[in-house]
Amino acid sequence: MRTETKVKQLIRATCAGYTTKGGNCLYKGSCPFFNEQEYRDKTIPFESKRCSYFETHVLPGDTELHAIYFNDNTQSGKVCVECSGHFITTGNRAKYCDGCRERVRKRQIKESVRNYRKRTG
Repeated sequence: MRTETKVKQLIRATCAGYTTKGGNCLYKGSCPFFNEQEYRDKTIPFESKRCSYFETHVLPGDTELHAIYFNDNTQSGKVCVECSGHFITTGNRAKYCDGCRERVRKRQIKESVRNYRKRTG
């Protein structure tokens, strides 16, 4: 899942200033993540949008998203080979996120057993 989608889901679920009417914010008037903003006739990309309330009060509750949002290198974030989603690793060998890891292991075991049976007869 993209970072932008995760941020919007987190805001909808936990941000105290978010209102459902037009994605407005009680503090700023319009939420920068839900409404397009322009600067010198150019649309500001998601990566450049900031909200101080979100960054200090809402985002610290989700450590994985916090690391991805700020590109924090203290926890190594990687991209899953299977689903292309971001995940936090504790080691350097991880290739798959928690959701894909078990599926991939089962598939690899099936292939291994199939090859073993093919060789042995």
